[in-house]
Amino acid sequence: MRSVLRRKFWIIRQNAAIQSCIHKYHTCIKLKSDTRSQMMGVLPRARVVPSRAFQVSGVDYFGPVKLRERKIGRGPLVIIQAFVAVFVCFATKAIHLGLVSNLISVDFIAALDRFISRRGIPVELHSDQGPTFIGAKSIIKQLKEFFDKNGDIISRHL
Repeated sequence: MRSVLRRKFWIIRQNAAIQSCIHKYHTCIKLKSDTRSQMMGVLPRARVVPSRAFQVSGVDYFGPVKLRERKIGRGPLVIIQAFVAVFVCFATKAIHLGLVSNLISVDFIAALDRFISRRGIPVELHSDQGPTFIGAKSIIKQLKEFFDKNGDIISRHL
């Protein structure tokens, strides 16, 4: 820019003049610019209200991950596939990872049982309505109906 100016004009204290123009230009831009504000979506109540960890949680799977099965003694190394159930606390963003051997409902219920024994019973549990979660929901519903009908007989027996 300076060389272009020098070809046509002889400016006294050219560097200082250029610097003052640049400085004034940035100041104008800063003063004229409008401040931007972040647009936030409406968050669910469970994400905003403080509560006990994992009281309102979400669950999803990721994987498959490859695991080495440990054998005693010599023999070929066996590699198996597994999945990881990710339980996310809505209030604190904490996560709980649970290993699941297969994508069937019974294995998910076992992972849910381990989660509940470690973190407590959640009030709400959200999922993406995958087939595994829908199957687990129907199994739990059947168990609840069975215990509602036969709960007093079972408690007397135990």
